[in-house]
Amino acid sequence: IVQPEKNIDTHMQMLGRVHRTGQVVAPAYSQMMADIPAEMRPAAVLMKNMASLSANTTASRKSAVAAEGVVDFVNEYGGQVAQEYLRDNPDVVEAIGGEKVVNLKEDATEGLEEDIRKFTGYIPILPISQQEEIYSDLIERYNELIERENSLGTNKLEAKALDLDAETLSVQPITEDKGDPSLFATPAIMEKVDVKRTVKPYSSEEVKEQVTKSLDGKDKNEVAREQAADLRDRMREFAEKQIAKAREANADDVRLQGIKDTLNLNFGKIKSILETYKIGDEISIKDANGIYNYAVITDITNAKKTANPAAGSDWKMQVAMANGDAKALTLSFSQINTTYTLAQEYYVDYFNPETQQAERVKVMDIFDKGATVRREKRWMVTGNILAGFAQYPGQIVTYTKKDGSLGQGVLMSRQFDFEKAQKEAPVRVKSSAQAMRFFDEIGGVIGTDDNNMRFEKSGSAYIFITPKAKRQGSMYYQDDGLTQYTGTFY
Repeated sequence: IVQPEKNIDTHMQMLGRVHRTGQVVAPAYSQMMADIPAEMRPAAVLMKNMASLSANTTASRKSAVAAEGVVDFVNEYGGQVAQEYLRDNPDVVEAIGGEKVVNLKEDATEGLEEDIRKFTGYIPILPISQQEEIYSDLIERYNELIERENSLGTNKLEAKALDLDAETLSVQPITEDKGDPSLFATPAIMEKVDVKRTVKPYSSEEVKEQVTKSLDGKDKNEVAREQAADLRDRMREFAEKQIAKAREANADDVRLQGIKDTLNLNFGKIKSILETYKIGDEISIKDANGIYNYAVITDITNAKKTANPAAGSDWKMQVAMANGDAKALTLSFSQINTTYTLAQEYYVDYFNPETQQAERVKVMDIFDKGATVRREKRWMVTGNILAGFAQYPGQIVTYTKKDGSLGQGVLMSRQFDFEKAQKEAPVRVKSSAQAMRFFDEIGGVIGTDDNNMRFEKSGSAYIFITPKAKRQGSMYYQDDGLTQYTGTFY
């Protein structure tokens, strides 16, 4: 195929119509691509369109016809990777036209599909060798991000297929039945299910072996000091070059001080992580949904691929997961204490999915508890999973049931405790009269379903609070119907 059809429906029909009844050998296709990096963008767009069509028709992004060796990075996660890469490589930002091309965000997780589209649209103006380096880095970062999302059970791109052999133990509606036969009006159900354990963690001995191998006969504090010293030396050299380059460009004192402050901030963050978290430490990892996973740091590495020695994405922390949806996980320093909140632990309050009871245990002991479990009890949203996901986000899955049938649902984290979540769940306010009464009698805070707008009363005034980030708050602070009453947000 020299060039795919512009209409993805026509393209997919063309690929399928060559099949014939009784065929012995299935057809194979070769998609022609020029041997230049710029061809990766149209190939990724084609992959996205094929995946979207498959998702619309079969509820899965994967189909019988797929392109091998091409990464579908044109999506929200690709936008995050683009933001992260550009923040780590300011020279590339300048080369493609500055922030007027891609608006850099303070938090890379706010990246959008539009960001990766814009960035890859400008990459062809760069030298071929640099294009190859950029795409290689982008794809590596993207694959690591997808692996990380899969490990934590938070991948929003597609539903996972799991052989759970699920048996329902109890059911409870979590949204109201609107009395309409439409599937979107039916209630969401929270089920307690008995399922196969899909991931067997490392044993505590295997984790200790990994730690010993990474330390290579050294003490963990010694390794951390060596890494910090190497970072300091390389950062000093990098900073001198950046300042010299800025002076050659006739930068004023304000600009020079800004460069110094940014470099010091980047250096301070990496140094702080190296000093706080060391190889062999037991930690907790809290994700954006407030779910805790427990782990042990098995290695800390610096790829040294970026010009800036303090680029957060160039530093990696490998951890062995005690209770996650994968045996191991790789975190970049740029996501530590932003996307994921880390804390050193020793004894933790562990929710045992087998007994459904909270226990006070050592993190290292959780590995051995999970290594012997064949089945476990989990919580899953079924029924109207769209309404359920809005309240209880998790991993959307297609799963096998005990009777051999298939089901779809939202699988909660192992650490999810439904009874606790119910007690902490907000109460829905159904009318403005209820809201006024709540403010006057309780004096609390009311929020929207997405929790991106909160209201509270202060004296006789009402305060409207929304995130400054455009991705979360712009739908409120740019709403003319709202601001005509509240005035401009500040």
